[in-house]
Amino acid sequence: MTNERQARLEAKVKAVNRAHAHAVKLYDALVAVFTPLVGCKILKADNTLLQSVQKGMPDLGGDARSLRVYRNQSNYSLAWTVNASENFVGGNTVPDRLLQSAVNFTALAYLGQGGLMNEPELQVEVDGVMTSLIDPTSVQYLGGSQGGIMGGTVVAMAPNLPRGILVVGGGNYSLMIWRSTAFAALSDAWKISHPDPQEREFLFALVQSAFDRADPAILAELITNPLGGGAAKRLFLIESIGDCQVPNIASETLARTFEMPLLTPSPKPVWGAPESAEPIQEGSALLVVDTKAQPLPPTSNLPPAEDNGAHGSAVDDPALFEIIERFIFKGFAENLCDGACDPG
Repeated sequence: MTNERQARLEAKVKAVNRAHAHAVKLYDALVAVFTPLVGCKILKADNTLLQSVQKGMPDLGGDARSLRVYRNQSNYSLAWTVNASENFVGGNTVPDRLLQSAVNFTALAYLGQGGLMNEPELQVEVDGVMTSLIDPTSVQYLGGSQGGIMGGTVVAMAPNLPRGILVVGGGNYSLMIWRSTAFAALSDAWKISHPDPQEREFLFALVQSAFDRADPAILAELITNPLGGGAAKRLFLIESIGDCQVPNIASETLARTFEMPLLTPSPKPVWGAPESAEPIQEGSALLVVDTKAQPLPPTSNLPPAEDNGAHGSAVDDPALFEIIERFIFKGFAENLCDGACDPG
């Protein structure tokens, strides 16, 4: 990598650090970590560069300083994520921290429409005029896994986010937890104090009432009738067949709750979801992807013995990048795969 490109990347990281400072001023209780993501080609080309850039990041403890790889086809790119604490210390605060994450993303969206536009490192010269790389009229939400779950909540609550992509998202934590490999450690811990599986089911059904405050499944009305009025918001949910972390039953429950039509051709039908072979320009939509991952998880409320990889490979096919970009930038929810989306 040339010295010029390294300097540009390091300058952008400094801009991200200042963005974090802006966010803290915007809301003093903000729990946000803005982490730069860099392209795969940089990672392969020069690992020492990542170490150099990492030193310029704020020291926020834990793994907050770790750089994440943004998988795209450009030489390098820069984006921001907001990381919430993932530990279960003070477990009764988890629902509140989930709501806090929605506040964090809302703040980030406001920064994208305001303070970040003035950062010189995020500007280029166009016809002799320095112009921001950020289009403030096109700030949308894109989240995967837990970000796909919370995305419905974030978009519903954020006045400045009209559209959201939910990659392998779902709803209703008490439905997901028993079927997900992601909660295996928590489940094992519960077995020590509550060995009876029926008792554990009953207890978490009660806990769900606390999670309801942040669960996207209860916020459908705020998508169709946004806070403050205005046009209905839009969600695009991507489900991966055989997902071992966010079970298909949770994704499809969320799709029915938000009355999402299923884009066709599809690898499978979804009960209760009307099918649409045409591009969807209004309202939300569901796209099902089949990565051919095996073995499929149990159909009962039991977790798989191991993760088959369907969760992490849902959008690996290049056609999925085009589908996501088309919804984010053009507002069209459309199946652009060659037939059903089954790249496996």
